[in-house]
Formats: sequence, C-alpha cells, structure tokens
Amino acid sequence: MKPHVLIVEDDFLQAANLAEVVQQDLEAEPLAVATVSEALKIIPDNIELAILDVEVMDGKSYPAARKLMQNDIPVIFVSANARASLPDDLKEIPFLAKPFVPGNLVRLSRTLTHAFV
Repeated sequence: MKPHVLIVEDDFLQAANLAEVVQQDLEAEPLAVATVSEALKIIPDNIELAILDVEVMDGKSYPAARKLMQNDIPVIFVSANARASLPDDLKEIPFLAKPFVPGNLVRLSRTLTHAFV
C-alpha cells in the first residue's frame, strides 16, 4: 500500500503540481483538499506527511498543522506567505516558498519520514 500525503491547497494548478510530485517522485497517494475544514475531517487517517499552503479559502491552515503535529504527522508549509508570519508554535515547521522547486520538496519529504524511498 502506498503512503498517503495530505495536500491542503485551494489553487487548482498548485494542488495539481503538488499531487504530481507526490505521485511521481514520492510514489505516494495524494489526498488533496482545498479547505482547512476538509483537512480536519481526515486527520490522522493513514497520513504519512502533510503539505499545507498557509492561506486557503477558509482561512489559515494553522489548526490543521497543529492537529497533524499532535498526531506526530510531519508537516511542510508550501506558501507564498512569509515564513516570519507564522505563529511562534509553528515556526519550526519546514517551509518552502512558492514557487517551490520539486526536488527540494522531495528531499525534504524524505528527510521527514521514512515512508518514501
């Protein structure tokens, strides 16, 4: 069974790009949602890693990041927002600025969890 990666991204093209990287480069199954409320409903169901945009259509993804962290699920922020804008309790989460380099996302994902070979 392939590992699952939660993607929280409300921009369709960005979500598609992230899903493609997850499928092709990490050989994992993407679970893409556009809102924090959708994400909160499926955490922690078989998720090995989460990739979150900071700002999505129903607000900031901070509640999802906190719930993922409580469940020991690694998180990566991929956002156009500035890293400095993150709340203090989330500043340690790895952060990639948009536009992201797919290779950097793959390397970072592999360092956070052994689910990807």
